[in-house]
Amino acid sequence: MGNTSIEHPTTSSVSLLVVNPSLDSLLRQFWEQKEIEISKPVNPDDVFCEEHFLQTHSRDASGRYSVSLPFKKGCTSLGVNRHIAMKSFFNLEKRLHKQPGTEAPYQAFLTEYEDLRHMNVITKPSSYILPHHCVFEQTSSSTKIRVVFNGSALDSKGSSLNERLLPGPKLQNDLSDILISFRVHEVAICADIRMMYRQIMLRVLHQLVTDEGAQYPLASNALIAHSYVDDIVTGAASMKEAEKLKTELINLLSKGGFELRK
Repeated sequence: MGNTSIEHPTTSSVSLLVVNPSLDSLLRQFWEQKEIEISKPVNPDDVFCEEHFLQTHSRDASGRYSVSLPFKKGCTSLGVNRHIAMKSFFNLEKRLHKQPGTEAPYQAFLTEYEDLRHMNVITKPSSYILPHHCVFEQTSSSTKIRVVFNGSALDSKGSSLNERLLPGPKLQNDLSDILISFRVHEVAICADIRMMYRQIMLRVLHQLVTDEGAQYPLASNALIAHSYVDDIVTGAASMKEAEKLKTELINLLSKGGFELRK
């Protein structure tokens, strides 16, 4: 637009110079005016969990992480549940006897637990024992049998381990965001972390990036932005970059005692 004359009904003619702002400027002004700042309330329990993790996590000589469980403040101690755990175990044995071909894989699975030092044999069990059962996954390409520990089982005080623990802040990325960003890559990379839950007492991938990630920028970004629990769904713009990303992921995760598969 150029110069425009505007006639005021009661005054003399006034000439005004009207400048047409650029589209970029208009859009910027629109978003600045429409943007609403939303302050998220801070959950004191989440803050406590973060502080608890920072104060209690440690690493052994192999690089593996451990951290004590985040019990709720003022919660009662665990009660006696030995009879409940033993009943669950005997029921499991009966079920395995009735299902041919399941007992041997279950025994082999627990033997692997012991060989990998993911569990130790004890002669004097404590008053609280975490019950478990097994689940067979015939469609799984990697693990056909899984041991599931039941943290919801009640003890003699009528409460469970899960009820005494704080869940902590949400650490998982939004799954829809991961899948959308996954589609923009020219070369796709998918993997999961082998036996992730047995490598650590709580998930610590963000801490691994903090401790070791400076040397592996591509892998660090993938773990922070493109991982969901133990699955990594990411990619790269070329095969060369994809190979570098894969190598970085393998090396970075190995420093925390993790192994990629699939």
